[in-house]
Amino acid sequence: MDGRSLTPLLSGGPTPTNWRTALLSENPGLNAKPGHKLVRTEDHAYIEWEGSFTEMYDMKADPHQLDGTVSPEEESAAEYLAARLDALKDCEGESCRVAEEAESAP
Repeated sequence: MDGRSLTPLLSGGPTPTNWRTALLSENPGLNAKPGHKLVRTEDHAYIEWEGSFTEMYDMKADPHQLDGTVSPEEESAAEYLAARLDALKDCEGESCRVAEEAESAP
C-alpha cells in the first residue's frame, strides 16, 4: 500500500472524513508458516491465508477473534471485504486513496 502523510492526524485538528477506513497487512510467511493478507476495518478483520483458507471476524461481537467462520448472514460482508482486499493489495497512488476510504462492509 502506498504511504500516506499522518500530518492531518497529528495537527490537532479534526480527523478528515473517511481518512483510511481500512488497513492492509501482508505477510509472505516464514519458516513453514503460511502467508496471509488481511484487511482491517473498524468493524471487521478479513484474512486470506495461503491455500485459499479465509476467516472473517466481527470486531464488535468477537473482539478476541475466536470465531472466524462466515455465517450465511455475513456472506455479503465477506464478499465486500474480499473485493476491498483485492483493491488494496494491487493499488497505486490515487487508487489507494479510493480503496482506503471506501464505506464499511454492509
